[in-house]
Amino acid sequence: MLRYGFGVDRSVVSVVLNRKSKPIEVSKATRKRIFQAAKEMNYSPNLLARGLRKGKTQTIGFLAGTPKHEILSAQVMILDQLVDKAGYRLYISYTMGELDRMVETANELVSRGVDGLILRGAFPGVSTEQLQSRLSFPVPTVFVESQVPFPCRQVYQDGAVGVKQAVDHLYALGHRHIHMVRTYWNGWERALRFRGFREAIDSYGLGKADEKLHEIDAWTCHMDKNGHTSLDIDTVSRRMKGLLKSYPDCTAILCHDDELALVVLLCLSHLGIKVPEDISVVGFDNIPATLTSHPPLSTVVKSIGNVIRTAFDLLMEEIDNKQADPQEVVIPSEFISRQSTGPVRTTKVLDFVA
Repeated sequence: MLRYGFGVDRSVVSVVLNRKSKPIEVSKATRKRIFQAAKEMNYSPNLLARGLRKGKTQTIGFLAGTPKHEILSAQVMILDQLVDKAGYRLYISYTMGELDRMVETANELVSRGVDGLILRGAFPGVSTEQLQSRLSFPVPTVFVESQVPFPCRQVYQDGAVGVKQAVDHLYALGHRHIHMVRTYWNGWERALRFRGFREAIDSYGLGKADEKLHEIDAWTCHMDKNGHTSLDIDTVSRRMKGLLKSYPDCTAILCHDDELALVVLLCLSHLGIKVPEDISVVGFDNIPATLTSHPPLSTVVKSIGNVIRTAFDLLMEEIDNKQADPQEVVIPSEFISRQSTGPVRTTKVLDFVA
């Protein structure tokens, strides 16, 4: 115990090292002596003992799909800062989108005494009853970007708003043959961004929306020996060429995320197609690379900071105040126009498919 050698009361040491908010005045000099002594003795608190005594371990678990995602990485960084500022520590685990793995990991974190959980991911094809049964835990839990179909505390982005704005923007520029592309994702049917596309296409009477939604390929993503994933440019290029031959009047392409949109920009360049003179391109997410692409990419902005901060606030509210009432917070997205979108081309079809 830190109570020898520098004449400081044990309760004062506890207040300083545990960062308690008790009304005990401790001078800067005394705090410095306590921290210096702790450092010299290589002291660290017994979190398990503290948790048993206080009923809290000051830890939070965050479970998500994969670390190889720029948006998720940003959310982890923001969440870690929020947790640290609140005097907590963060456990992070990646479940690769597997329900069994998420349930197993969440239960393990609960057994280790976490005070709460934030879960990120979607599980299409699983019944509401099964999800509610398997994703119910005896600690405060908040879901992020999951659109969980049972009463709970959750926060997600309404991608439909931004996509509708993108279609409005393109329509105002004269585009009437607007298509949307995606890579394989088994939860895409439930994604709000695709619902927004369908609703916008229907509202303008631009044909059957589902005929304008295209899957580029189920196997366009590759992982190298270092675990880095990337889209295969040759495959995307072939699929884009096939799409444009099937729909030669296409003048605008929305992509389900920015990574795909950046590859589409490159593939169109290889095909001799100018953006936005021949085809306008829109992404989704607003990752940093969209500002330096050629041309800079018009995209739908996801407020990732607001999503994770709101989720953290909901969790802390339940941990601190035992407020467990279901609450659903939907944060709208927003379209921003850059140089990858422009007025519709004057020719009906592209030269290479004419």
